Amino acid sequence: MGGAPVDNWPEEPPEKWPNRANISMFLISTEDTYMGKEFIFLATCYITPPGWDGGTFRVYALEDSDIKIYDREGRVVYDFKLKANEVKWLSLKGFRIYRLVSTGNVMACTCALRINYPMFYPTPTGGFVGKVFYGPFADKFEPECAWRYIITSVEDTKVKLVDLDRKPVLDEVEVRGGEKVEPSEISLNMFIESEKPIVVLMGDWFVSTGVTFMGLRAGQTACIYIPEGEAYLFSYKDTTVVIGEVTYRLKTGEWISLLTKGICRISTDSTVLIEIVFYRRLPIKWMKYYWT
Repeated sequence: MGGAPVDNWPEEPPEKWPNRANISMFLISTEDTYMGKEFIFLATCYITPPGWDGGTFRVYALEDSDIKIYDREGRVVYDFKLKANEVKWLSLKGFRIYRLVSTGNVMACTCALRINYPMFYPTPTGGFVGKVFYGPFADKFEPECAWRYIITSVEDTKVKLVDLDRKPVLDEVEVRGGEKVEPSEISLNMFIESEKPIVVLMGDWFVSTGVTFMGLRAGQTACIYIPEGEAYLFSYKDTTVVIGEVTYRLKTGEWISLLTKGICRISTDSTVLIEIVFYRRLPIKWMKYYWT
């Protein structure tokens, strides 16, 4: 988060900055996972823009749940029920603290239809390598934009994509180990299930820019897609990392630059953090639009 709305908050409320970009992110519960029954969070969104009636906050139910959302004064601002695998769109005011309480396990994220930078999907139980994922997708609001999922796996696997809003199976794709697949059939709210562990990255690889993070746990191996830009791996303790065929031994707090563009196979014996800074150059016609 950054920029004038943050620099001047709370002296100047964010309503004075109508062009404040929404920051899309999954919430971490008070149980330290991306799935839980209580979330206390800062809404990293401004307001629901005109025409976006769906809202900038989404709740995904992993089981039947009665859900309430409280503001910082303890007032109930939303009270609703969801069945397992249902999703709810809500409007929250940006830069406000909220508390979500549920009788069943849910996942939640702040997002908008126009998610304008890459984002790794977390698994419900934590981490970014898994067999089950819930999450939002961006509306294809411009024909030039190239919103898509990029799915990677160490092993050959089959992946099923389900539309949570209308419930049909949209696609079943095969992913080869060490390669990437970009499913063409998508919806605004997705359930993704794989036979073998995968990594799911979402973004617009045409005009998107931004920063996204993911992590690997001790003993994990994953194939990660690195788009155009920069990528870094950070260690919080002495760590041995194998990237491709090269072995690195990092001390506590050290980092290395991941120079590979494309699919990068990474193995680690300790938990590491990976950051991707994506700044793909705009095509000529977009450059002319922005700088004239």
